[in-house]
Amino acid sequence: MSEYLKVNYDAMERLTAIAQFHGTQVVLFGGDLSNGYTQYEADFQAQLRAWKQAVSGLTNSIPIYALPGNHEALLKSFNDTESKYGVGFDRWPYDKHSTEAIFAQEMVNPTDGPKARDGFPSYDETAYTFQYGCVKFIGFNTNYWMESDSSKSSKSALQNQLTQKYGGCPEGYVMSEQLQWLEPQIAAADKDESVKYIILFAHEPIFPNGKHLQDAMWYNGNNNSRACVFANGKINPEKLGVIEVRNRIARVVSQSAKTVCVINSDEHAYYRTKIDKNTPVGDDRDIVDNQIDWKNGKISPLSGLKHPKWYIVCGGGGAPFSAEKTSPWNRYWKSQGRGQRGYRYTPQEHILLFSTSDRGVSLRVVNSLGETIDGERNLLSIQEAAK
Repeated sequence: MSEYLKVNYDAMERLTAIAQFHGTQVVLFGGDLSNGYTQYEADFQAQLRAWKQAVSGLTNSIPIYALPGNHEALLKSFNDTESKYGVGFDRWPYDKHSTEAIFAQEMVNPTDGPKARDGFPSYDETAYTFQYGCVKFIGFNTNYWMESDSSKSSKSALQNQLTQKYGGCPEGYVMSEQLQWLEPQIAAADKDESVKYIILFAHEPIFPNGKHLQDAMWYNGNNNSRACVFANGKINPEKLGVIEVRNRIARVVSQSAKTVCVINSDEHAYYRTKIDKNTPVGDDRDIVDNQIDWKNGKISPLSGLKHPKWYIVCGGGGAPFSAEKTSPWNRYWKSQGRGQRGYRYTPQEHILLFSTSDRGVSLRVVNSLGETIDGERNLLSIQEAAK
């Protein structure tokens, strides 16, 4: 690893060179461009510019669309007895000095995202859509208005729980205005004759399989994890918890026959997980006292799923690898015996190569040595098999 202004310069050069070698026409980058987590605006700008320099061999000729991850964090931080590293909040004033404002200033992305609530950071260039050929890409922001803290109690304790004390948005949570924007975007693309395929991308894993089981969109089944807004002299939690938000996204994705997959990052590994009507993930009815007791096997498949979908994590961009842990969904697929292809995992550095045709969308996963480590001839074939 060669660190340059908190960027793994070697990995970025190596992986982008492989992408260019394979004739890539457009690139998605799902966040964690650099180490981030800084209180200084000039430092945050320098890190983003270092990342842009590291991938400049690619971007001179190929468009790259990036989203913020949890490490794209420009914070105001304070000491707190409950947190190992203190508690951090999205920097304000939001219109000029927030993570979202500086990310939009440094990147060039579409501005067709959701309208933010009055007084909150803008979604411009951190949640957006674009169409490339027959593919509609929908990028959503899972690290918006982020509050950050790490529990002192144990390594396996839930992260970002001080939102309930101070306000803010825990990583992985999607607030209501973005949900209300995301759903019609998918529906409109489904009806658009110029769109043959839809791919969604964001940072936090919807169905994590590593260390982010304790946050992302799972929080070990704790539905009490949610954004909280300070107003009228008190903390007001959002109506939906993180599990309900995750389930809402998974349901709307499953209704779309054109949607190929959802791509996430965050965990330092590659994996893909098939989510269908039989995969135990935690239905809303499983939530008792804002908790799913999944470790005791009390967990159901998600009701209301129409089409099975692939949820793919591409996080092998040069950070220390993430070890695989047991989740309800990977435990299920591993129990199905040989011949089942519902789950794959490797911590190797890699890129994903997608190719479209009239017959479908193929996936090839290539590691940093140029070796193919996984692949699928047609990611949509699971829909045909389920009929």
